[in-house]
Amino acid sequence: RDEYNPYAAHREVGTYNSYSPPSLKVPLIMAGIGIGSVLLFSAIGLAVPSAAFVGTAIGGLIGSALMMWGGIRLLMNAFEDDPITGVLYLMCGPYAIYFLVSRWSINQHPFLINLLGSLVWIIAMAAGAANTLIK
Repeated sequence: RDEYNPYAAHREVGTYNSYSPPSLKVPLIMAGIGIGSVLLFSAIGLAVPSAAFVGTAIGGLIGSALMMWGGIRLLMNAFEDDPITGVLYLMCGPYAIYFLVSRWSINQHPFLINLLGSLVWIIAMAAGAANTLIK
C-alpha cells in the first residue's frame, strides 16, 4: 500500500498521508473566461474589427498562462522526484513522455491544465483567423 509519493515526504511517523491533487476549479474558470472573451469579442469584432484583436489577445494570454502553469508544474514534479529525473525531463523528449505516463497519479492535473491551455489558445487563434478572413 505504500506507493511512491513525493508529496507525502513530510508526514508524521505512523500516519499515512495520501496525496490529493490540487483542484481543477481555478484552471477551468480561467479557461471559461478565456473562451468566453474570445467568443464575445469575436462577435463584437464583426461590427468593430479592432475588438476581435482584443478577444484573440485575451484568449491567447490566458491559454499561454495555463500552458505555462501546467508545464512548470510538470517540471516541478520531475525535479521533486529526483534531480536527475528533472534534467532528463528537460533534455530528453521520450523520457518526458515516459515520466508523464509512469507517474500519472501526480502528473494528471498538470497535464490536463496544459491541455486546457492549448485548447483555449487554439480557439483564440482560430477565432482571430476566422475574423480576419471574414473582413
